[in-house]
Amino acid sequence: TAGGSIASAAASRTHLFVSAQDAFLTFDTNSLQQVAKIDWVGGGASPPAIGPKGHVYALASNILFVFPPPKQVAGGAIVGQPLPQAQPVATNPGTPASQSYKPPLTPDGYRLFACKKLDGDDCGKDDTKDIALAFCQKQGFTQVGDTDTDKKKVKAETLDGQFCSKSKCKVFDEIVCQN
Repeated sequence: TAGGSIASAAASRTHLFVSAQDAFLTFDTNSLQQVAKIDWVGGGASPPAIGPKGHVYALASNILFVFPPPKQVAGGAIVGQPLPQAQPVATNPGTPASQSYKPPLTPDGYRLFACKKLDGDDCGKDDTKDIALAFCQKQGFTQVGDTDTDKKKVKAETLDGQFCSKSKCKVFDEIVCQN
């Protein structure tokens, strides 16, 4: 391929999928002829994956590309190539590079609890890091920047909908999410 790759290829019964540094390539398994090429930047580090319904997933420059499976017609014949009509789907469409949530709230509008245990008096930094990362990922970000926590007399909720059982709960005052 033009452009290097350190990733394994993915194979279906009809196609081989290769993530190269500068393009995503599809080959026919019978003839090994290239049947499709999608130009991109920053690929070749992660192997493509084929989902249970035939969708092909590939990463380049931290963008997830999702390619639909080929269509089948009556009689079971496969028509069309899976990639030419494919559209990349950004993992974080329209998401800015970073965003501050001050204070971060749960989907129900409560303050975000900063501990894993509901009766936790003062949980450690590992708890807050894990919870902040899960919060950022739910917002479409991949990383956590800064966090700030404090104990307050508020109703605090976990990301899975449970409430802090203490009178004063350790909550996030701010989470900065980043890509």
